[in-house]
Amino acid sequence: NPGEAPTEMMAVRVEDPDKEEGSKIMFFSRGKNGVFHSISRAPTFEAKEPFVAMQDPSYAKIGNDNVLAMVEVYRQSDKSLGYHTVFYRDHGLGLSHLERFAEGPDNQKDIRLVEVKPGKIVVFTRPQGGEFGPGKIGVTEIKSLDELNSQVISKAPVLKGLFAEKEWGGVN
Repeated sequence: NPGEAPTEMMAVRVEDPDKEEGSKIMFFSRGKNGVFHSISRAPTFEAKEPFVAMQDPSYAKIGNDNVLAMVEVYRQSDKSLGYHTVFYRDHGLGLSHLERFAEGPDNQKDIRLVEVKPGKIVVFTRPQGGEFGPGKIGVTEIKSLDELNSQVISKAPVLKGLFAEKEWGGVN
């Protein structure tokens, strides 16, 4: 119904299947027939210069905040694609009030947040490249979303023994 918040919705990466650039994040809700439909009044996150795509949305409920994370993809000076995770929060006011509040380090995607209890947020990181190969899992704790930043994420200790040297891993 118009004006009524959907009871079940999800953030989705929408893209042309033939190219990585140009993907965007849109919101969909499940209709009575079980089929998901785009929510026209919800925000759409599209890449704006210098970024070329938005990917891999994730959601977390932290205190009163609905937190949406997604990956911004950009073209590096050598023409390869780089990326980082960006975080939006709504201060409990809903989708139309999402504001960007934090950014992860370059070439780290799939960073996840879990509130264990008030004042204890676990941050799962995903360093890649160099000693981390295709991807490992790091973990650290913060007390509030105000502490989340690139430096905290970069310094998260990596969990040892979860993956073989060339194996790709992450938290989902």
